[in-house]
Amino acid sequence: MINKNWLLLSHAFNMDGRAASQTVTDKIPFLLKKNISLQVLSSTAGNKDKNINHKKLVSWSPSGLRFDFRFWLKRKNLNKLTYKTSMLLFSLLLLPFMVLEKILIRLPSHASWAIPACITGFYRVKRGEINLVYSSGGAWSAHLAGYWIHKLTRVKWIVEMHDPMISIYDEKNSSFEIKLLLWLERKILESSTIVWWFSEGAELVAKRRCNINLNNTFNHFAGANPPMPDIKYKRREKLIFSHFGSLTPGRSLKIFLMGIFELIESGQVDENILEIHIYGGELDTISLGILKKYGLEKIIFPHGRIEAIESESGRSLIMRKMICSDVLVLMHGEDKNCSEYIPSKFYEYLQARRAILAYPYKNSQFTKLLERSNCYISDKSSSSAVLNEIINDWSAKRLKISSKVISTEKIVDEIITKLEACQS
Repeated sequence: MINKNWLLLSHAFNMDGRAASQTVTDKIPFLLKKNISLQVLSSTAGNKDKNINHKKLVSWSPSGLRFDFRFWLKRKNLNKLTYKTSMLLFSLLLLPFMVLEKILIRLPSHASWAIPACITGFYRVKRGEINLVYSSGGAWSAHLAGYWIHKLTRVKWIVEMHDPMISIYDEKNSSFEIKLLLWLERKILESSTIVWWFSEGAELVAKRRCNINLNNTFNHFAGANPPMPDIKYKRREKLIFSHFGSLTPGRSLKIFLMGIFELIESGQVDENILEIHIYGGELDTISLGILKKYGLEKIIFPHGRIEAIESESGRSLIMRKMICSDVLVLMHGEDKNCSEYIPSKFYEYLQARRAILAYPYKNSQFTKLLERSNCYISDKSSSSAVLNEIINDWSAKRLKISSKVISTEKIVDEIITKLEACQS
């Protein structure tokens, strides 16, 4: 018999539209189906889950309080002026303490959340309510709290590592935070019952960095189980490309946009048949520069972040937009860290059952997954050619539709199987 009274530590739990939330909340129905009794500790930023024992804890640092206050205000649906004024006043009130925190502690706002999470979790274990801790991050404070609880009580500990805690570029950084993360990464490998990485690269690099090769680790694709709205795709007069998620100079639309421009400039494609929709964030500076330089503004439609409405979650609204698109664009990035992660948005793209155009970068595991999923795959040298193929396929009504779906339920089954093996 496996331990069935679980304490789930997740700083971002139930934050609508946050990848760090989705990857853990999607597993909840399947864990409950396995008769796992769940208790959840999270920050105050997410919505309360009324179907399980969910306690929201306030961070103990000034910056953490500011983070919590910001999300509390957002749930009040205040007008823009009231929201900004309230944030300004609260920030001014905390400013002296935040300055001291910045000088003395130098850790991100979520770090102090580990303290109340550890205290609450410790007492629940001691009272016999909990016999397994599951830390999910996302924010590494969940893993720090998980380690402290495990160290104090010797309770079993499962660790879910979404992204590498340490960037390849920061490995030799001497800052206090990086030193702390290197220590925590080693403790996770040495002490946890099971460690689950979302990619092969992240697991290999962590083991190499710590010079540890224990058998308590595995890597598996994260998967997704989003709400599926009752809507069907309808072909329109224009080819609709859509990109979802944040954009940065290190993960911009540059390669995609240059491919589009080359086709328009050469006369191979009429720009009047194209629309490019951007959801989830602002355009990055590099993408904006290309739009202005090459006059592509009239085919770009930025929508910003999709927020929840009273009758529907933001995530469900995003799925509607995905399903209504012709081609979903996925930018991986252009730096060494790409070898260690697979964009979580990809798993939702698969659920939408639309054509996917992906630009992977130096990640063989991700590239193989894209190939097996019937996606269009491109890079800097082939962007215009692949885009031309897509446009021709759309015109001929033969776009390649991705059919593979990464099952969240199967992932839960694997975690339970591994836990049973550890306890046998």
